[in-house]
Amino acid sequence: MEVQKSYKVAKSTVNAQLYGGIGVAIFLMVAILTIRQMPAYPLGFVLVVIGVGIWNSSRSAVTCFNDYMEVKLAPISSLHLIRYRDIVRLDQSNKKYLAIDYLADGKEKTLKLPWSFIEKGAKNSLIAFLQEQPV
Repeated sequence: MEVQKSYKVAKSTVNAQLYGGIGVAIFLMVAILTIRQMPAYPLGFVLVVIGVGIWNSSRSAVTCFNDYMEVKLAPISSLHLIRYRDIVRLDQSNKKYLAIDYLADGKEKTLKLPWSFIEKGAKNSLIAFLQEQPV
């Protein structure tokens, strides 16, 4: 399948993960060096947060193919495969997210795609792309 459109994770989301993780890592390093009984295992969590930030910097949150789209919102979340013909409704009424109602296994499901998670300016492009797909 050929990729028609791809929308990367927003830089603000990646920066929050990277710089937040680095800030907490510095704080924990100072705490570990100054407090004798401070365990070092919280640094492992910080490394996971920084790793997720690095992973998010190079991946696409939404990838649109010829007849379906893939949505991956978080590293541990499931990959949502949505066929364009299964999309029932695109709800743009909320300013924070796009609600995509679609059919999966005969049941209607809703996927809420936060606008803050994808690149700025991708909102109108994604909506226009989804609306022009044949049903």
